[in-house]
Amino acid sequence: MKLANWLVLPTAFLLVLSCTDSSTPEKVYADYISSVQVSDSVSSGPYRDYLTKRALDFVDSKLERLSENASIVEGGSLEESFLFMFKAEATLPEVYSQETSHIENSAVMKISISNYNEEGTEHLRTIYFMEEDGWKIDKIDTITSGKNEDGSNEWSVESSEFY
Repeated sequence: MKLANWLVLPTAFLLVLSCTDSSTPEKVYADYISSVQVSDSVSSGPYRDYLTKRALDFVDSKLERLSENASIVEGGSLEESFLFMFKAEATLPEVYSQETSHIENSAVMKISISNYNEEGTEHLRTIYFMEEDGWKIDKIDTITSGKNEDGSNEWSVESSEFY
């Protein structure tokens, strides 16, 4: 009988752990970045598991527009070019700051990177998450800014992925 008591407690504990969703926006984003890096295709890559339905619809419509304009790119497919850019953006350096806030069924993670790709630049990436069968990425906004080499004329480049 004592052996049965020893087995019940650990089994109940493991059952409770398996029922809880330990996924966080931070983990989802890290997994998303890893999945983009191993993707062979934008249209069917494993990264798609980490996107909301709305973000997937946006990606699919963008891919459709790309295929309609496929004759514009020489020496390779438009999807290959898009995948290359996609992978280049889906990276994080070793040093960055991160802040995440939650509001009901959504979350916003802000990642700030100094000296992004070159000295004197700042990069702010804002990732919007929604609860949709677990945390999913709904939108990614980026702003990269800096100064010209001579120190004059601040510049900024803004882009948005998904939606």
